This record gives sequence, C-alpha cells and structure tokens, in this order.
Amino acid sequence: HAVDMIESGANCIDIGAQSTKPKTDLVSVVYEIEKVVPIVTALKTAFPHIEISVDTMSLGCAKGAIDAGADIINDVSFLSNPEFVNICKEADKKLVIMHSRGNSYTMDDLTSYENVVDEVFQELSEKTAFAISAGMPRENIIVDVGFGFAKTTQQNFALLKRIKEFKSLGFPILAGVSRKRFLQDVINTREPKDADIQTMLATSWLIQNEIEYVRVHNVELSNQALKFNDRLYTF
Repeated sequence: HAVDMIESGANCIDIGAQSTKPKTDLVSVVYEIEKVVPIVTALKTAFPHIEISVDTMSLGCAKGAIDAGADIINDVSFLSNPEFVNICKEADKKLVIMHSRGNSYTMDDLTSYENVVDEVFQELSEKTAFAISAGMPRENIIVDVGFGFAKTTQQNFALLKRIKEFKSLGFPILAGVSRKRFLQDVINTREPKDADIQTMLATSWLIQNEIEYVRVHNVELSNQALKFNDRLYTF
C-alpha cells in the first residue's frame, strides 16, 4: 500500500499500528513495534528519499522506529509523555506535536471551548514553547491542530476555515482531515471512503493556505487537487 501511495505521488508516508478512533483500546507496545518497525526498515531501504513518519503514543515504538530509520515521530498524545521531545532531540528527528485532549474513550466528552481556534492556538503555543525550552530545535517541530481529536464537527470546520492563522506559530503545519467524521457529516455517511471528494476539497483549501503536510488516504485524488492549485497559481 505504501509503494502504491509513493507511485501516486506521496513524498511522505505515515505509519501507525494504533488506531486513534474513539472508543478504541490500546494495543501493546510489542505489537506496535512488531507491526511498524519492519515496514519502516523496508521503506527506508527501498525509498531512501521518502520521509517516513511514525504515528504513535508509545515511547518504545518511537524509539524502535527511529532506530529503523524513521524521519518523523508523529506524537498524537500531545506530549503526554515529555520524553518524546528528548528522544527526537537526541536523534535529530522531526517531532509532530498534535493537539488533543484525553484519550480515545474520553475525547468526545472534552469538546468544551469558549473559542476553539484561540484555545487550540494557545495550547499548541505552550507545548511548542516547552519543547524548545527542553532543547528541541525549532526547525524540527511540526504542529497539528488535531482535527477530530476532542472537536465537534462545527469546531473542526472552524479550525479548517482559520487554519492559516496557525502559520504565525512559526512551524510547519500537518493537517490530517482525510475521511474524518466531520467530512462524512457533510454527506450524511459513516463510510469513510465516501468522503474522498470532501477530503479532496479540504485538501485543496489546505494547499491554498500553504499548509506544508496534508495527510491523506487517497493520494491520487489528492494529487489532482495539488496539480489543480499549481495551475491556478501559475497563470
């Protein structure tokens, strides 16, 4: 599947063995490592020019992935374990700091914000400041507003609409909207693949707002949005 995505135009592959969908149980660290590390090793051997990101909340999996050649650790726990900063700093790897609240069982109950954009901005600012104070190079930090993590459909759209404001944090931004529930809600479906058109539209919006990393499932369709926007701004 990763090879297919690369051949369709992906230049970064995000790998994970732990589902972050609501009400999902945690797998063991051993399971994560057994699933993730061989794939990282194989892809870095076959495609050394492709960035490999590993999506995990497990420090053990992150360490194993770094040893296998991963370029980015995508911490979806919002630095619940500050040691993520240290291992990425020592290995000179990039770290994604993604906004979230609670865990898969509690996050849907933690969507109370006075202003979701302002509060997510402030909380990301605090976490990135912590990472820098711990010695993390600024150029190795990527931020993610955490679409779908402790956010309602309305809140996700508010973040999407004002995503460019997060550029003022001074870090590259990763946006993971692909097939998310708030896009499924637009067409009243609970079949993720049915939201690929909505994902392409959101991807086009993110590209127009100069977001550096857009995490998608359907690379070919999303690449069409990229090509369209390239033409739009060429003429």
